[in-house]
Amino acid sequence: MKAYLEAKKHETVLLGEVDRYLQMLPNDRDATVIHPSEMCKPDWCPRATWHRLVGHSMKEAPVVPLRLNLIFETGTESGEKWQRWTGNMGILWGRWKCPLCWEEKRAWSNELGGDPCPTRNDHGPHMWKYKEVPLTHGRIGGHADGIVNPSGDENILMENKTIGPGTLRLLNVLGEEEADEVAHDKFGRITKILPSHFRQTQIYLRMSQALLSEIGPVQRAVVVYEYKSDQQVREFVVEYDSRWTDHLWEVADDIEWAISKDREVKCPHGVCAQCRAYEEAK
Repeated sequence: MKAYLEAKKHETVLLGEVDRYLQMLPNDRDATVIHPSEMCKPDWCPRATWHRLVGHSMKEAPVVPLRLNLIFETGTESGEKWQRWTGNMGILWGRWKCPLCWEEKRAWSNELGGDPCPTRNDHGPHMWKYKEVPLTHGRIGGHADGIVNPSGDENILMENKTIGPGTLRLLNVLGEEEADEVAHDKFGRITKILPSHFRQTQIYLRMSQALLSEIGPVQRAVVVYEYKSDQQVREFVVEYDSRWTDHLWEVADDIEWAISKDREVKCPHGVCAQCRAYEEAK
């Protein structure tokens, strides 16, 4: 509510109204699972995750301002673009849903066919919309951007990331004192992806092993970096290695065990801002 009232102070014609509208929308992020996007962070707080999973409330729920919403939407739109292209190529696998009749199926895009949709008076085909790749392991749950098979003989996990000058600085490609305007000239110098992106991709690859009986092995991933300002693109291949995620799996198992035994989980950082937000609400 505080952020909502702050937004009302700004004299704008449209932006303030949109900002307030976005702040009032319900959070549709699944609160019952451990998200790979939180596990991959170097400062992940398992205690904060435990608080959320057992239903504890934060002192003040985090607010996503307009700018961050724009960043998230830009990333979503970029991912949907790559999904549309690979889907039209017939090489995309995942969960599909028809928005007319709500029928769902897991299939390769070249297998969708033209079966008639029961809700269409003209007996036209389903209007399949891609819903990403649902991945689960115990309490860990997430959605990869896609699984593709461009060569016809290898399933590859696909992850799409939109990046800007900040990412280039974290990768030591752009200096701290260099202006954002020169960043696009240095995009081609990237030789690796962010450690958090690498860990998240390894988590998705580990969860993809559950798809072995359904589509076969998934042992590699391609991470596509797209530069926001001028759409330069680079791809980076990540080979699956379970050693990168063994510790994360142990922590996730500890959280699940603690919940089953009605125990608490300790914060590995002492008391951090993430779990403090729950502690102060008690």
